[in-house]
Amino acid sequence: MFQEAMIVTTRNLASWGAALIGELVNDFGRQGCRAVIVDLAAVERSQTDHLLDRWCEKSPEKLLISLNARLTFPEHKPGGSVYEVGWSHFCWLFDNPSHNYENLTQLPADAVVGLAEASHLDSMKALHLPHTCTVFSYRPDSFGETPVPTGARSHKILIAGNASALPNLEHTKNGNPVELHPYIDAAWAAGHQQARIPAPTVSLFQAACADTGHSPDALPKSILASLISIIEQLSNTHSRLRTINILVADHQVSLIGNLQGYDFERAENVNYLGATDYETFENMLGNSQVTLNLTPKFTQVATPRVWSALKAGAVPLTTASAELDPYKTAGVLDYLDLSLDDGDLRDAMIEMLDDETVAHRLESIANRSWSGLEPPSRIEALYSAFMP
Repeated sequence: MFQEAMIVTTRNLASWGAALIGELVNDFGRQGCRAVIVDLAAVERSQTDHLLDRWCEKSPEKLLISLNARLTFPEHKPGGSVYEVGWSHFCWLFDNPSHNYENLTQLPADAVVGLAEASHLDSMKALHLPHTCTVFSYRPDSFGETPVPTGARSHKILIAGNASALPNLEHTKNGNPVELHPYIDAAWAAGHQQARIPAPTVSLFQAACADTGHSPDALPKSILASLISIIEQLSNTHSRLRTINILVADHQVSLIGNLQGYDFERAENVNYLGATDYETFENMLGNSQVTLNLTPKFTQVATPRVWSALKAGAVPLTTASAELDPYKTAGVLDYLDLSLDDGDLRDAMIEMLDDETVAHRLESIANRSWSGLEPPSRIEALYSAFMP
């Protein structure tokens, strides 16, 4: 049992992240542990030095929580001795470890890492990161009050998410040694496959490499981390652009996010609202009937956008994940099968977006009978990782 917990942030968080941290503070309180949040961006240098002194005290009954491995420590104390974190240390990652690889290499080996989903343990192993891990869900503890009535929603379909500018395959190969070219080809193949058939990233890349007689084990880990990240960038962008382009043939949609460079500003049936902060997105959900969330890199958990949609009373159409199966059974969301060809996917979306079907799902969300589905206990997962 921890006596004290300190959650350290190093920059402004999206509203969903701040809400989850607030819930974690409350969870600690129910366990009899005093928890505080410290924003290092608002702390003066003298206070930072004081915190560094505290964290190196040998106090395993106290818990330091950092986010996305962004908290760094000095190599030495002012007197020249090696600086070592004496508190128990938990590092909560919000995405694939590959996106934070360089910082994770500096994370003390005895720190416990919280992963967004279990498949990310494959990334930790592939990148030779030695930390003990546990899974930390994005699902909120509570979904709040009854949402806005259906009739008050001015957007039928809201699509949120980024579609990054795609790197050029030949340009990428020309900028790298020839011995890396088979791995770059494998990453592009894995990205395209994940966009159609969501699956864990590392296993897709390993299979794509094996098809050409190569193994990613031979790669420097920093390059492997970059290729894993590129695969997920490719699959997110390809799946989102394909679905949007099919959808707008039959429906008016509102787009929010970084989708520049694809002419959506001038496209018919598109209300392109551009990039904005997460809080604005949450406010828009309250005026939307249906929201599309396509993140094929996640196959076991739901992203924050899905939970935000349910909280706001909007119907999520999303890629399948094990965590969402009970909610699909409850009739409050549905899955898009990206393996379908364009014509069949179009037909499936027309059926899902039928006015009567949407109205039924909105009613199911509004009655909140599904909100009692037991959420995973983050605090139990954390304690079990330190005290198995």
